[in-house]
Amino acid sequence: MRILAKVSVKFMILTVLSLFAFNLVEAQNPPTLNSPVNNATCIPKTYTFSWGTVTGAAKYRLQISTSATWTTPNVLEQVITHPTSTFTFTLPNGNTNYYWRVSASFTVDEDFSSTRTFKTQGDMPTQQLPVDGATCVDKATLFQWSKMTGATGYRLQVANSTTFSGAELVYDYQSIPSTTFSSVTFTATMPQNYKTYYWRVAAMYASCQSDWSDTLSFTVEQAAPGLLIPAANATGIPTSTSLSWTQVTPASTYDLQIATNANFTNIVQSYVNLTGTSRTITGLDYNTTYYWRMKSRLSGCESDWSPSRIFKTYYDAPALNSPYEGRICLDLVGYKFEWFAIPSVVSYQLQIAKDSLFVNLVVNQENIFDLYYNNATLPDGLTQYFWRVRAKDASNTGKWSGFRRFTTTIEPVEPIYPAKNAGGVPLNILMKWKNVTQGSGTYHLQISRSATFADTLINVTGLTSTTYSYVLPSFNTDYYWRVAASYGQCDIGYSTPWKFRSVIAAPVLTSPADGTKDLSFNVFFEWQPVADAKSYTIHIADNPDFAPVTYGASGIPTNHYYKSELLPNKRYYWRVQAENDYGKGPFSLTRTFTTILQGPTVPILTSPLAGAEQVELNPTLRWLAAERVKSYHLQVANNEEFSSPIVNIDTIKQTLYNLSGLSNDVKYYWRVSSINDSGETKFSTTWHFRTLLIAPSAAPVLAEPANGASGVDRNLLLKWNTVQYATEYELLVSKKNDFSCDIVVNEPMVYNNQKSIGG
Repeated sequence: MRILAKVSVKFMILTVLSLFAFNLVEAQNPPTLNSPVNNATCIPKTYTFSWGTVTGAAKYRLQISTSATWTTPNVLEQVITHPTSTFTFTLPNGNTNYYWRVSASFTVDEDFSSTRTFKTQGDMPTQQLPVDGATCVDKATLFQWSKMTGATGYRLQVANSTTFSGAELVYDYQSIPSTTFSSVTFTATMPQNYKTYYWRVAAMYASCQSDWSDTLSFTVEQAAPGLLIPAANATGIPTSTSLSWTQVTPASTYDLQIATNANFTNIVQSYVNLTGTSRTITGLDYNTTYYWRMKSRLSGCESDWSPSRIFKTYYDAPALNSPYEGRICLDLVGYKFEWFAIPSVVSYQLQIAKDSLFVNLVVNQENIFDLYYNNATLPDGLTQYFWRVRAKDASNTGKWSGFRRFTTTIEPVEPIYPAKNAGGVPLNILMKWKNVTQGSGTYHLQISRSATFADTLINVTGLTSTTYSYVLPSFNTDYYWRVAASYGQCDIGYSTPWKFRSVIAAPVLTSPADGTKDLSFNVFFEWQPVADAKSYTIHIADNPDFAPVTYGASGIPTNHYYKSELLPNKRYYWRVQAENDYGKGPFSLTRTFTTILQGPTVPILTSPLAGAEQVELNPTLRWLAAERVKSYHLQVANNEEFSSPIVNIDTIKQTLYNLSGLSNDVKYYWRVSSINDSGETKFSTTWHFRTLLIAPSAAPVLAEPANGASGVDRNLLLKWNTVQYATEYELLVSKKNDFSCDIVVNEPMVYNNQKSIGG
């Protein structure tokens, strides 16, 4: 313990000595610099320098210099009384390297801190254009400010308000380069005309931005009008035309310039202080390219000129040649329309209409490279038309000529009936054609068997109607017809000949003869073949008008037809029609016939029953009465085929028949049909029966054991003699001879003449 105490005492003594020595050294240390830190950049020119206080110091000395060796006069030499350890000072130059240090002064000594360096923030530019509050500033605004020495670039902001933030900020150009000139310029297009904007600028010194300049305002000029009519690059513009533009708000008047060159050095018309939004221009030259532009004025402020537009005036109108005014009987097809040339024109446009305003156009042909056009087809004859021409090519469109009138000739007659290549045309024909003379002309009709009309069946002139009745001389024959027309001084030749073929002849009916009666229900119809017929159609009806047709068939390839199952006792009408490649001909004359009465029903057999046995040899056959019957037909045979019937009678009036003379033990077959004037029905269902067997000739004679025999074995064989006609026997064995009781054997059906019994 005494040793630990010695150690502790020694340690305490050393510690006191050490502390005493430290305090002696610290009293001589300089201040610690705080801000700005060494090598700081972008330090504002007005800056508060700070350092750590030193215990025991009476005052501090702050020195700032542009020399790291402190060989030049100091920018600042400032004494600050302890304990203040900050000092605010405005440095003379921006973007400049400075050095600073601080000393602490004691009564006997003064020590400076180490030297630190920093670089000041660069100076802001001085705004030059636009000046604050400027008005009528170009929308493409020129911004200008002073060039700052040492600046590497500039930052420009334009805003809708002085906040320069969020959606209010319009532009923020952050990398505008410096220049070799004394001022820096930059052009930016503002988004809206006639609006006030705010702007400021800062210089960039590498990554250090100066303070923002003052915020200035300016107002952009009002907009230039928008050009509307004529459209850009329009061609074919009249030499007297109206120019129009958009309304500018606000604006009071407008200026207009028209020139023949793009830079407007050759102005041909100029107007200032125009009111309204349109102006009629006259006196322009034909086929000339013009440039036009507009600007607006408002209280002494002129907008920029609008972008210019180009238009080209039309070609002069060509002079018309042929047809002359009021021409009549003009051909509907292929007439040659002619006009005179316009210099430099490559092609023309022709219009023909039914009205002078050319609304109802019938010809509108462009790209005509000649001074004529002969491919027009006019739709209507005896009609007044109007025609005009203008120059029109890839480079321009011309002014329309004045119109001329003409009247067409008669249009070609258009046949109507019979149609071209028609077939099946009836012999009594009413020819028809289109009215092309407006009800005031005449027609010339020809009909011939020859396509050249070498010989004509009809050659009639002076017809005022558009129809003509004629009876063709023959069936199934080719004919040709055509029509010409006249109206006043106008004539039109024959129409294109049309061919037609007369109808195929009607068949001549042969069978059944007209008025035939009592025909069966199945009829074979026949008629004479018709020349060139491909098929036939037959109508069968119960009325003379064939409305409706009761039975019918078409496409019959032959001259006959079979129809079954007609109704009984019915009057029918029938007719036939032939058909060839040209169509169907007329129906034949109608014939009639009457069918026979309806047949009876089939009888139903009743007795003897089907399959009956032991039927007597003279039975009575019976059946139910049939309807509409006159007599019955009975057949009886001993075979199912009835190949040799023993009874075959068809005059039975009753519903029964007494048979006789049948043989014993024979199977007989029988059937019945009904008969009336319409014929005989089919037979009824076939039934059969078997007759009585023949009775045995005598009672059996017992053979074994003999009568009265004794000692007979209990298992014995009983025998008796056979009996003629017997097919089976009945056996009784009894203990009583009267067989009244004690029957020990009772066999009702034994099929031979012996029987074994036992027990």
